[in-house]
Amino acid sequence: MTRDDEDEGRPLARRRGEDSRDDEEFPRRQGNPRVWVGGLAGLLVLAAFGLGVIVGRSTVAGEPSVENRQGLPLGPGPQVAKQVQEQAVPGPPEPAPISREAFRAAVTGKTPAQVTAAVGKPARDGDGVWHYVRRTLDPGTGAADRDAAVTFENGVATGVAFE
Repeated sequence: MTRDDEDEGRPLARRRGEDSRDDEEFPRRQGNPRVWVGGLAGLLVLAAFGLGVIVGRSTVAGEPSVENRQGLPLGPGPQVAKQVQEQAVPGPPEPAPISREAFRAAVTGKTPAQVTAAVGKPARDGDGVWHYVRRTLDPGTGAADRDAAVTFENGVATGVAFE
């Protein structure tokens, strides 16, 4: 049995995988390569222009960018970068956390100046209470306490609360 005999009862257009047209008689067109290249180049130009508009920079030759029209620099120069880097230099390192007992002994009964000399400047102060962050150790866990609050009354440290 040949293939023609097998498909004899079906119309030509409905045969599996076959087209009713003969490829030699009607060759399929794939498109002109010049048109494809031109279209692709046009899309690239449009994409570049769109990116320029989105970023805010002018894509027209000789036209200053938005930043320049406002008199602002386009980016930091080497002098500005050096100044920023110098400002970012960290200060002295924070002292290591100490035990609650040692902290309490260092501050209780002391004036604010003596407390500052003993344990350093507080993270924040106000209303007679100075707060030291992560400066004491919890004896149960060995982890740094979140806060040690030193209370002052009549110019003297009278109590310490730990959190």
